[in-house]
Amino acid sequence: MFVSWSNRTIWGDKILKVWDAVTGTPISTIKGNGGSFEIANDFSTVASFENKAITLYNVKGSEHGVTLTTSAKVLKVAISSGGLNRIAAGLSDGTVSLWDTRDSQDGKPIGSFGDYRDDGYRGSLEFSATGARLAYNTSAKKGVVKLLNVIKGEFVADLDWESALSRDLFWLNKDCAFSRDGSRIVSWQSSGVKLWDCGDGQPVGTIEKEMEYHYTVAISDTGSFLAIGYKTLEVWSGNRGNLSQVVNLPYDHVSPLAFSPDDTLAIGTNFDVKLYSIKNRSFLSTLSISSRVLAFSPDCTRFAVGNFNSTGVSLL
Repeated sequence: MFVSWSNRTIWGDKILKVWDAVTGTPISTIKGNGGSFEIANDFSTVASFENKAITLYNVKGSEHGVTLTTSAKVLKVAISSGGLNRIAAGLSDGTVSLWDTRDSQDGKPIGSFGDYRDDGYRGSLEFSATGARLAYNTSAKKGVVKLLNVIKGEFVADLDWESALSRDLFWLNKDCAFSRDGSRIVSWQSSGVKLWDCGDGQPVGTIEKEMEYHYTVAISDTGSFLAIGYKTLEVWSGNRGNLSQVVNLPYDHVSPLAFSPDDTLAIGTNFDVKLYSIKNRSFLSTLSISSRVLAFSPDCTRFAVGNFNSTGVSLL
């Protein structure tokens, strides 16, 4: 399965659609009343949120459970996979609320955590694929990401660059990402990119460079590779506990990047999408299609491209 959604329709509602990735036919349509959506990586739960309420749906579009209510406006929602059934909400009062959907009949959260930041431009709030870790931006210091142990309900570490060169990159809508196996997390800001261990929050390696313009970052499924699209396309390896550059290509205007589970890298621009083999250090193919979002299926049999134009999502 895969999902797509529109920010606004002619009726004023936002719409999320769930599709069958094999046939390309729609499975369900969920309408929101001007708010936004979030979906679990395993497609177990869809959340529609607006103001101080979060409504939960199953993948077929039917509501399930109670409506989760909050003390302040909901800015962002994250849903865990891996059977932990957790929902996290970043609120306008600077807190993060956490629910266990298996035990939320009264709609009350099981925990609340402080120092959340979402300034309207960007604000990360993301579970690891295993559901064991939650990461979000802190309001205490710009550029710092808090790493939370969801199972124990306690903080692991503040992922702090401690760099005087760091500035806000207001054009980025997020500044951290987990590897799919949940072992590592990458964070980035104006002074470069840093890879961390999710177990103890300790740094694995740092790529220091001054970023003046738009750039994008992707992490491979196991956290072994990082890709950075800036004035060049760079791929870094973290297999040996530190970071070393393995690919450097003069490839300007890179927009989205995405790794497949077998470490094929999809490189999107305004004009085309290229597939690059990290193993063989060679390009595999070029697709003549513009891209805003790229995504591989977990079994590598499907590849989805979200376009700049009105054609929406192309499933390949």
